[in-house]
Amino acid sequence: MHLRLAKAGISRVIEPMGKRKLKKQGAPSRESVAPGTEQLLASYSERSQFFAREIGNYKNRLDRWLETLRGKTLDDNKWVNRSRWGIVEAAYNQIKQSRTVPHMVFVHPELVQQHPELLDYYCLLACLPQKGLNQLVRGIKRADLRMERQICILNQLLSAMVLDPFSYSDMTILSFIMAQAGTEIQGAWVNRIGVKAADEVWRIIVDYARQKSFLSKSRNKTTYTLINDVALRRGSEPDIEIQKGVELIAVIEIKGSLDPAGAQTRYGEAKKSFEKALKKNPRCETIYIANCLTDAVKSLIKSDGQVRKTFELMRLLNDRAYREDFLRELFHHICRVAALRKER
Repeated sequence: MHLRLAKAGISRVIEPMGKRKLKKQGAPSRESVAPGTEQLLASYSERSQFFAREIGNYKNRLDRWLETLRGKTLDDNKWVNRSRWGIVEAAYNQIKQSRTVPHMVFVHPELVQQHPELLDYYCLLACLPQKGLNQLVRGIKRADLRMERQICILNQLLSAMVLDPFSYSDMTILSFIMAQAGTEIQGAWVNRIGVKAADEVWRIIVDYARQKSFLSKSRNKTTYTLINDVALRRGSEPDIEIQKGVELIAVIEIKGSLDPAGAQTRYGEAKKSFEKALKKNPRCETIYIANCLTDAVKSLIKSDGQVRKTFELMRLLNDRAYREDFLRELFHHICRVAALRKER
């Protein structure tokens, strides 16, 4: 007799112990893992190690910042101009009542002038990326005015956070900092995956061109010219572009993440690059290389009509025949260098 249990929408059959057939110890499971699972597991393992290292780095920086801040004493008369620095009076009073030292929460000009690295501390506390802060003061050229504006922005954000209905404490401060640190580490991880994947594809392209004697000259490691004057360039947006004279003839966007959850977002980022390329040249070849081409992404690619060719990154790196197909497409049909080589 089977006892059927259902929990969270998942049904499971449990047989009585007397009738259940137990697998021999060490016997391999008959079930096979889904394709790509091993690679995904390896990627998550690498991600865990990356996060552990980066969290350690952030902790060391935080320890230094806190040591500096705890070693400072600022009397009340040092804060008389606080409203000019963007500090809301109610927020300041709340911090004073909580017995938290004000400069642990609010930016004081004197401190950041003496210790510019503390600006990173306040950015993390305000959950504001450094890049975001720089964008908010874009256009201000004078260094002193730029710093004044940065201090004011940070204090406005910090005041709003303090006035949110919860009690401020050392634990709250640490929580905000680690939350923003986690966001920044995730961003660094995503960027690292992207750069690594693009570097691998670039290496394959350059090695093939060198092996086939398609290269004419190189200006540096990110720009090569072929024997038919077609230029290959490694960049960031797009990852790779191919140009002949002033005409953009192809762009390649590469996404290395194996995580299906962000597949559509990653395609959306690549799509922006393709849109720019097609505005420059409607006949430009747009190539999307990704580790995770989900059904939803394939559907978007089909409906958008902006991607001419798609390739699976993992197959490109590991399947020789598949890689040859990609390289032939690139050099024979897009760059048209192979035919020229034969003529010579």
